[in-house]
Amino acid sequence: MFSASVASVAQIVPPNFVIRETELKSVLSFIADTQGRSQTTFTDNVVNPVDLAFGRVYDPALEAKAKAIYTKDYEIFGFGDYAA
Repeated sequence: MFSASVASVAQIVPPNFVIRETELKSVLSFIADTQGRSQTTFTDNVVNPVDLAFGRVYDPALEAKAKAIYTKDYEIFGFGDYAA
């Protein structure tokens, strides 16, 4: 099912990365290293997303940074500002 989703989106715009969950720690560490960032420590102590209301973590400054980084995605997929 995942590969079909990626394939259908790739017809519009090919993904820059596809990272498998099992490779997440090592790939994100690699990306951080290539950008001159210190390696983040990843833990398995993850909050269940069902228990996390987006409004509790939303930050307009962070959204502005995301829009600057992912401008192409915002334009191609028609993403708008989050209405808190």
